[in-house]
Amino acid sequence: MDYDSLVRKLGTFGPYQKRLLFVVFFPVIFNSFGTPVSVFLLGDHLHRCKLPNLENDSYTVQGQYHEDLINATVPILPDGSYDKCKIIVNGTLEPCSEWVYDESIFANTVSSQFNLVCDNAYLNSLGISTYFFGHLFATILGLLADIAHYSFMEDCLDSYIVGVCMHLLDLPDIDAILVPSTYQPLFNILPEEQQLNYIAKIAKDILDKYIKITDEVLFISERTAALDTQTRQLQDMYDTRQQKYLCEACTKKFKTIGGLQRHLRKEHDWVFMEEVTNSSSKKDHIALYRPSFMKCSLLLQDTNDAYKMGDGERLIRN
Repeated sequence: MDYDSLVRKLGTFGPYQKRLLFVVFFPVIFNSFGTPVSVFLLGDHLHRCKLPNLENDSYTVQGQYHEDLINATVPILPDGSYDKCKIIVNGTLEPCSEWVYDESIFANTVSSQFNLVCDNAYLNSLGISTYFFGHLFATILGLLADIAHYSFMEDCLDSYIVGVCMHLLDLPDIDAILVPSTYQPLFNILPEEQQLNYIAKIAKDILDKYIKITDEVLFISERTAALDTQTRQLQDMYDTRQQKYLCEACTKKFKTIGGLQRHLRKEHDWVFMEEVTNSSSKKDHIALYRPSFMKCSLLLQDTNDAYKMGDGERLIRN
């Protein structure tokens, strides 16, 4: 199947693609908000030492007296800014233990709340590193969870195959001895080709009797053929010159195939194959859960084997 045929089969950017985009894309946007949040929570909050014995001290200069008091208490660096970590007490330069912060941009941050400045400034970098390490750990944990989930499905599949083999061969338990009437007694001395044929026969019996993989193959094939025919009919209504869909019954024009489908359904009583349900079926779908699960498990395992073997044709078929 070439690319153009695949695109025609998938259709245009219709309701399904829009729903898929909404479900997958927009949640990722909100999830990404957590990535830059550390820049704001642990950002570099402008600060200086708090003036001793001045309860209402603030980073913003409140007046001339306040400015003179700051100049006399906080050392001024060569670039004209105030020292952020030291203060003059009785003519001695000492490290300070309290700070005031610039609240013109950030009213409160983790840095200002826990005083992660000066000697504790390294905790900011440590916090950001820990945050992204958590991202890395979550990614690895997710991959391990997928591996564990797939291993669990393989274990379920193997257990079910062992169980049905025991039932097929009339074995009361896994340690029981095979009865000659239920298997080929001379299996070990048969040629390799006959051994493979015998194993293939057992596998087919399991598929037919227990997994029932061929139950609705004919129905699915007929349904797929009808759906393909209907899809081709819709594609044939597309006018490349006008780049619109033209209803073959009333020549009304539509920009999208979804609009054409709604028109055909409402005005011309079309029934699309995806809307057809087997309402007369009286099958117990709960009872069919086991074979349905096994079908999906076998399909998953076969697809995984196709990936490992580089079998592109089998991948497309699956």
